[in-house]
Amino acid sequence: MCVWYVSPLYQFNDTDKFVYGLFGDFTRWAGVNRQQIISIDKDMVNYNITITVQGFPDQTSCQVFSVFNDALAYVSCGTSDTTWQARFFVVTHNIICA
Repeated sequence: MCVWYVSPLYQFNDTDKFVYGLFGDFTRWAGVNRQQIISIDKDMVNYNITITVQGFPDQTSCQVFSVFNDALAYVSCGTSDTTWQARFFVVTHNIICA
């Protein structure tokens, strides 16, 4: 998948200066797009980012992240039964399904 040119990058102002990139959904080979990524909320004071993905009932989204001081991270998250959304939470040194 070659979607680097549309991938948002974020860097926290912590001591490690990690840079995180979001490539998109690995399971559907979909790059970052407004139909699927409905919000990216940055809290640079507390060093976290919440990414909300719109999907379908019982869908699993596997988002691919790059962490420039480490490697690629594949993080899977299921959608909620009520909102059909999945949330990914990026904190310094960690990316989790929230």
